[in-house]
Amino acid sequence: MILCVQKLHTELKRPLACFPCQSQRTGWRKSPDMIFRRFTLVFLLLILLFGARNSMARIQSGLVTGTVVDAQTGELLPGATVQIEGTYVGTISNEVGLYSIVIPEFPVRLKVRYIGYQSSTKEFSGPPDGRVIFSLEPSRLELPELIVTGENPAYNIMRRVIEEKKRWSASFDTYRVNAYNRFRMENDTGIVSIWESSTIAFWDKERGIREISLAQKQTANTEIDELLPAALFMKNFYDDDIEVAGHVLMGVTHKNALDYYHFELTGTRAIDDQLVYDISVRPKSKLGSGFVGSIAVLDEVYALLAIELEPGEAFLFPLPIKNLTIHYRQQFSRFGSDVWLPVDLRSSIALDISFQGLLSFPTIHIEQFTRLSNFELNVELPDSLYESDDIITADSTFIASVSVAALEDLAIPLTPEETLAYITIDSTMTLEKAFKPRGILARFVDTENDSDREGRRNGRRSRGSDGNGSPSFLDLYEVGVSPDIWFNQVEGWHLGGAGTLDIDRKVLLTGRVGYETARKDWTFGGQMRIGNRRWIEVGYLDHVPRRYLSEVTGRLLNSIDVLLLQPDYFDYVHEKKFYFTFSSRVKGLRGLRFSATLATADYSDVERNISDTFFGTPSHVIENAQIDTGTLQSVSVKFEFKDPDSIPFGIGGQYTAELNVEQSLGGSIVDDGHFTRVDASVVWRVPTFYSRRLLPNSLELKLTGGTVSGRLPRQRFGVVDGSTLLTPFGGLRTRKDRPYEGESFAAVLVEHSFRTILFERLGLRTLVRYGWNVIVTGAVAKTRIEDGRLAPDESEPGTPPGQVHSEVGLSLSGIFGLARLDYSYRL
Repeated sequence: MILCVQKLHTELKRPLACFPCQSQRTGWRKSPDMIFRRFTLVFLLLILLFGARNSMARIQSGLVTGTVVDAQTGELLPGATVQIEGTYVGTISNEVGLYSIVIPEFPVRLKVRYIGYQSSTKEFSGPPDGRVIFSLEPSRLELPELIVTGENPAYNIMRRVIEEKKRWSASFDTYRVNAYNRFRMENDTGIVSIWESSTIAFWDKERGIREISLAQKQTANTEIDELLPAALFMKNFYDDDIEVAGHVLMGVTHKNALDYYHFELTGTRAIDDQLVYDISVRPKSKLGSGFVGSIAVLDEVYALLAIELEPGEAFLFPLPIKNLTIHYRQQFSRFGSDVWLPVDLRSSIALDISFQGLLSFPTIHIEQFTRLSNFELNVELPDSLYESDDIITADSTFIASVSVAALEDLAIPLTPEETLAYITIDSTMTLEKAFKPRGILARFVDTENDSDREGRRNGRRSRGSDGNGSPSFLDLYEVGVSPDIWFNQVEGWHLGGAGTLDIDRKVLLTGRVGYETARKDWTFGGQMRIGNRRWIEVGYLDHVPRRYLSEVTGRLLNSIDVLLLQPDYFDYVHEKKFYFTFSSRVKGLRGLRFSATLATADYSDVERNISDTFFGTPSHVIENAQIDTGTLQSVSVKFEFKDPDSIPFGIGGQYTAELNVEQSLGGSIVDDGHFTRVDASVVWRVPTFYSRRLLPNSLELKLTGGTVSGRLPRQRFGVVDGSTLLTPFGGLRTRKDRPYEGESFAAVLVEHSFRTILFERLGLRTLVRYGWNVIVTGAVAKTRIEDGRLAPDESEPGTPPGQVHSEVGLSLSGIFGLARLDYSYRL
């Protein structure tokens, strides 16, 4: 039994393992008898451990542990500050009132402070025997009667807080601090995972934050290969702007806070012999991105002592995020003469994800505990910290020059539940199992991520199938299969698929084959790609592609339309093509890609083959246009830019641009003369109103156009997209079922999304919860086709000669714009 206690004590007192962390524990066997013995042993060891805590404390030289309690009631006081008097070294008590602090040398005086109580100080000549209990007496300060007349005094108090902050925040430009952070993840049944990190952090007013990793530790089921920061997770509620889950919320000490927030003095307390004001806070407008809660302000110096805040009503998210709540608590202390900085952060997060009953996940709970200690202001920071963009690094030389032993004990003491989690959670208790989805679609969800697959692959590569460390032939290969299934009015059903063979992530081979039920013919092709950042691709295709591509609809959406008896949006051709492509990402320009393609192709016409669908036979059919048949050799160049920082679904700004140039080289199609084709498009989205939100109001603009020199084959005509049943931004709303075509074309499309603002103002919370947006749209377009290019019986595929297409509209858009109701008017 003594050996068992020693093993448990080693687990509990093990310092944070220096990175990289490798767990040495192995999983338990899952027989019922073993499970029963395992938990019986754990609880028995915990009882023995707590009974023997006094003797264990004696061997921890320089460590003082204990609890902070109310002297009258014995109630534990979480979040109390424990500080070495005369220094900036301190800690806080955890959520059950337990603290632990390393004393560099004795004698020493420890001071414990808590709002509403008299501070308590104890002097130690050496390491104490056992736990030290600080019993705090309620403050004896006689509090003034609260009488509010005229302007609520909270505004004057906060005005002084903002003025004082402006004064003292200019007095320092850098600091260095010891940081510790712990995340605890839970599901509905208990703790799932814990991960901790300890760093030395450096902050520069102009250059930002950098951290040097000292140690990190996590439960056995969490494999974190990257260095974890600690101070980076600390939010400072003295800041003007505070980012929370993509929202940028105005801080309560922002220079405009008095106009933005409603402050109200709700009471007074005391700490020692100083008065503390309790002030409630909330945004004046329910549409404002701000905090709701309370703050505590110290009288005379007008400094924040503590905050307890959470985001307000405007903290909204699109589906599938059903609910996200975050609750913050933070305390501040004075450093230097009058600088006030945060010493801790305690966050409680609850996240619910649901796809309307089809798929849902258990509620994800995350508790965060961050502690900063031993601030040093206006220190000189090494320039080497900022030589790279890495926020956190590992520097063994630096670590050797500091007292790492003290930093290892920065950790806020674990609760009994956290202690038990470190012992009982093994590598088989994965997060995927803990948050296994439920619902009709749950069986189709692959909870294994790419890093898991890559880890297995690297493991196979390092071990080798023959066990001697040499990778076998199959260990270097990865096989993939994907369907190529769609429906249109030429092929009928195209039933096929593609297979890929990835050879050591350097060579990718692809083959595809399909059968067309209407044409009763086969399609096939293959390609080989070599390289990563720069690559070449060689391929051959014998298939029936779309004659023009669309930016607003693809094969899947078009298949749905055709199956629902709507006209086919596309025309088609029969193409046999061999091509060679060189592509490269442009060095130094993130998001820019260049490609050049040399191709030779043979084109022939195809006919509409109208097939019945589940809903009957389509009544409206647009004939397939005749193309220029024959062979064509050409070279084309494409420049494509996608903003690497942009996020889809309208979150924030976005910028994309594309330029295409094609030059004919030969073939029977261009016997009468060569052509040069140029087209370009730009899509730009910029936030407009309520820019502090994750989904701000936004203006989206699309410019597209193209021109040609020479006679352009019909299969190379450019298009301005129209609309179908399911059309997102980028198409003309009043041009139904088909795009406009032309040898030359130009269009400007614009829409402004007011998001859910209107429904929030009207109090229609159901529409807000489901993410229905109000959108105003507008567009102009013009195309040109030379006389004599169309067949005599062909209807005009472009804008009428001499006319410009103009339209305005109003839309209601649902989830990510996939569900949309449009009313548009042709001008």
